[in-house]
Amino acid sequence: MKTEIIAIGTEILSGDLINTNTPYLNKKLSNIGLEVSLNTEVPDKPGKLKNTIKASIERSDIIITVGGLGPTEDDITVKAIAGALGRRLIFNKTAGKWIKEHFKKRKLKCHKINFKQAYVPEGTICLPNKIGTAPGLLIKIAKGRFLIALPGPPGELKSIFENSVLSFLETKRKTKKVIISRIIKTTGSPESQIAAKIKGLMRLGGDITMGSYPHPHEVDLKITVTASSKKEADKKINKIHNILKKRLGLICFGINEDTIESVIGKLLTSRRKTLSVAESCTGGLLSNRITDIPGSSNYFISGVVAYSNAEKVRILKIKKETLKKYGAVSCQVAKSMAKNLRKMCGADYSLSITGIAGPGGATNKKPVGLVYIGLADKKGCRVKKFLFLGSRPVIKLQITEAALDILRKSLI
Repeated sequence: MKTEIIAIGTEILSGDLINTNTPYLNKKLSNIGLEVSLNTEVPDKPGKLKNTIKASIERSDIIITVGGLGPTEDDITVKAIAGALGRRLIFNKTAGKWIKEHFKKRKLKCHKINFKQAYVPEGTICLPNKIGTAPGLLIKIAKGRFLIALPGPPGELKSIFENSVLSFLETKRKTKKVIISRIIKTTGSPESQIAAKIKGLMRLGGDITMGSYPHPHEVDLKITVTASSKKEADKKINKIHNILKKRLGLICFGINEDTIESVIGKLLTSRRKTLSVAESCTGGLLSNRITDIPGSSNYFISGVVAYSNAEKVRILKIKKETLKKYGAVSCQVAKSMAKNLRKMCGADYSLSITGIAGPGGATNKKPVGLVYIGLADKKGCRVKKFLFLGSRPVIKLQITEAALDILRKSLI
């Protein structure tokens, strides 16, 4: 089935908004065997948008539009769709009811302008939006061909897509073959080193394909298998997965939606262990990643951001002499931070971070990206030295990833 995505918004083309929705949809559609043949970005211009939708109707079986479903004057998607299809806009009572209930639950006044979102092209099935007021729209174009309109805010789009659209599209796939993908998550090793270890697997071809997708802090390996049944597909994918784990070892930490923080959460929970962290240059990012996981209160005791030397002395009881002799960015300070916090909190594990995230603050002996990460437990305290490259946000992300990976390996 020919599938295409149209992302709508002048702010996307001007660079004021990063379009994360299209990559998300591409990935989800690929996982169910629907290959996207075209991705388009269109400004909020009625004529341009209408013509783009008209052209897509002529060439594609599944068209997904993203954005422009809001209540304001610049939200023109619904009108453009109606014009491209030659259909009237009519008031959908179900959508109107959802909008009323949305404001009632939040004890907010519902204005007349909000009901603009309940006017949809004739023949539209409205899809519930559990987060916002704009319903998703499902419109049959012809036999086996559909247009789906989704709101732009990523949370709303994902909610509607995963709760309503995904299952619908799975039933409409024309192929009877089963297509399964699995993403193997790795950390702590660059893409080039991984490629050397899995040489040959990237060129499998046929009904098994594999791709490598690097990120600043991780590398994803995606295996896609086509088979006549789910059982057969699982068997093939498990075989490749086991080969990868054997060749790559501990750098593989999870699959699909796993994050290193969610994996650590499971490990700490299953072992009934607790954690505290002392951060300097990451400014709370490590604590934020840990507490992003539901249920983290079961194992996360405390997170301390001691950014200045004075706070390192006051809160973490780092000796002034240690700071003066070795400097804040040192193995000795990282060790004291982890050991002292563990003692103060009574945690099973304490992580510490001290470093230079840049772009300033460096010296000839201590460059940007220099970081010391400490881990204290009942056996003592180990400190590891790193030198990261990149912008300040990238370096901070890499630091927290490395700290979490040190803890993960210790727990394993």
